[in-house]
Amino acid sequence: MSAENRPKILIVDDDEAFRNLVVRLLSPRGFEVLEARSTRDANVLLSKNQFALLIVDYKLPDCDGMTWIQQLRERNFQVPIAFCSGIWCDQKTFSWLRNILRVSLVLNKPIDPQLFVEVIESVVPRAITPVAEEENLVMAVADKSIVQIEYEQILNKFPGSAMAKVELERIIDSPETEADLLEKLKMLRRKLEVEEAVNVAKVKYLGELGQIWPVLTKEIRQYKEDHKNKSAYETAVGLAHKLRGTAGSFHIHHVAHAAGKLEDMLQTLDPTDDLSAEVIWSEIFRHLSEGEISIREERAALGSFTVADDAVPLIRLLFVGVSPVLQALSLSPEVTAICDCASVESLEKALASVRNNTFGAVVIGPPLSNHPQLLKFLQEVRVSEGNQQVPLVLIADEPFNFSDAQLKYAGIAERFHTDITPSELAECVVIVASELDKYKSRILLVDDDEVLTNFVGRILRSHGYVVEALNEPIRIMEALNLFEPHLLILDVIMPGLTGYDVCRLIRGDAHWKDLTVLFLTAKSTAEGRANAFRAGGNDLLSKPVLTEELLARVDTYLQIARLKQVQLDIDAATNLLNRNTFLRRSEKLFDLSAENFTLCLFAVDDYSTINEEHGEFACETILATLGRLIKTRFQTFVLKGRWGEKGFALCFGEEDLAMVNELMQQLQEELQTMSFFGRAGETFRVSFTTGVAQSPADGVTFEQIRDRAVQKLLDNIRDRSRLVNK
Repeated sequence: MSAENRPKILIVDDDEAFRNLVVRLLSPRGFEVLEARSTRDANVLLSKNQFALLIVDYKLPDCDGMTWIQQLRERNFQVPIAFCSGIWCDQKTFSWLRNILRVSLVLNKPIDPQLFVEVIESVVPRAITPVAEEENLVMAVADKSIVQIEYEQILNKFPGSAMAKVELERIIDSPETEADLLEKLKMLRRKLEVEEAVNVAKVKYLGELGQIWPVLTKEIRQYKEDHKNKSAYETAVGLAHKLRGTAGSFHIHHVAHAAGKLEDMLQTLDPTDDLSAEVIWSEIFRHLSEGEISIREERAALGSFTVADDAVPLIRLLFVGVSPVLQALSLSPEVTAICDCASVESLEKALASVRNNTFGAVVIGPPLSNHPQLLKFLQEVRVSEGNQQVPLVLIADEPFNFSDAQLKYAGIAERFHTDITPSELAECVVIVASELDKYKSRILLVDDDEVLTNFVGRILRSHGYVVEALNEPIRIMEALNLFEPHLLILDVIMPGLTGYDVCRLIRGDAHWKDLTVLFLTAKSTAEGRANAFRAGGNDLLSKPVLTEELLARVDTYLQIARLKQVQLDIDAATNLLNRNTFLRRSEKLFDLSAENFTLCLFAVDDYSTINEEHGEFACETILATLGRLIKTRFQTFVLKGRWGEKGFALCFGEEDLAMVNELMQQLQEELQTMSFFGRAGETFRVSFTTGVAQSPADGVTFEQIRDRAVQKLLDNIRDRSRLVNK
């Protein structure tokens, strides 16, 4: 399900760790979770989005949650609201929330993650599971039941979970029916997904705790030394309150208990009463020590569960077919380590899947890899929205029913025998899926702080963007030319070369002068904004980075950038690369594969005659049809573009001359099965003439290959004209 169609939930809480936990828990369940740290930020998001639920904390920096909910209800805001508080509600407050403010749920921190997900879904049912049930199960084969397969999938997906091992043994040993066992396994999978989400967020939170607790200790000490220091007191109470709720939600109970005691004692402490104050201060410092020790113990206990800073989202992989070979590959640790695998047993179900989901690669295996309708199926896959460039991998027994040219023309990127190993498939998927990166939005981060670029990069990559980080701003022009980003996020304060200097440098370059630049700055005042615009920036993001603000700004400016790119790079008549862009990119491809590089130019035959006899509209239809054919045929890495009024161009990096000629013959044959209509309703067919040049036989530089392909095309057009005239 696309992000636009998922139910939206807004979490309003100034505790970033708690927001992160909520996102981790609800996103995998089919919800889109947006974040706000204050009612001001929340009001902005409410004006731009339709939400299915609001989760509102009691203590917010600019307004308490109950007051804000009352303001919303007075504005006739009817969306369900879940009120969340670290303080238990008395009967009067509960009645006010439920009956006057019409709050759907009253939740207390710390939350229980499993119960939290359940009660949220009771208010906002998810519209669809993240992976359709039919895709989540490999169909049973002769020697295994569906229950056994589900059992193995869970065991492979959650190898480090103690809960998984204990619960799986209990379920499998149960004498219940297969249907009941399958239902219990599904419930266990859901519990394990929640557990994993909590653990991932917990790793990050424990790292933050190691920094927050010393701050809490420092503020408490400052208040002890000067009981008139209200700032230190309020900061300490606020931190203790947050830790009490959030640490408990992560099941870090000893830390939550210590924080709760600190909050209570600070609020009851009378620093002017020397006798009682001495006893209470003794207890306060004891709990500070206990909290610090507990944090160390929790970090040590979770040491085996780590999240890499450069973690890359899993590749969505669809297996099509049912056989022991595909089952073994889809369950292998080598594949599941990098792929989120789904499986279907028929071509019909595979088409339904690709029409409703986007995949990083599709693997077709026995018995469907030799199916009579395979080529038609491949064509249907490539015209589905979101998967037009998806790499296709074929696994089949000998003999193949189709030639290499037929398969490559249909888009098969790689073909393997059924003895392929999981490691070979995993390596192949990584390579072919990386080809999709050139169709994704690219973002360049420039900041000397590697921690920040890792953090921002991880957020952006998880939402499907291709991200590069540059920690040496002096190399900006080199990085731009190599990476060709659609958007630049630029820190203001950097050693040696400030963000303002970098932006001025970019604006002085003819090729990059229109690149969208977002400044990243802690100074989001009117003066800071004015400086950003004066230096040539398009907008600025404030530090600390708020995930929702980052994604909203990036998405907005990338949409604008895509429109600009279409105007600059795409030919409107054919929807292919225009000539200038094709030349620039094919020259780059030549630099990477000069030893085996083929450029194929081809032109519609008798184009001027067609225009005279059948009209301009007929010519436009021919160009659009050829553009659509070219875009949805051939392998993903083939570069495709428009070349002149009646011409097209293809750039192959790895094919020999004989294969290129066979592929062009496939295109010629498909084109000649199509009928076109003239101005009077008459029908006619078209063909084209090619000119192919290859390195090193036709040249050792890109210019030589280009000129030789043009010359061959012109020669072949003249030869065809002489034959027609005879």
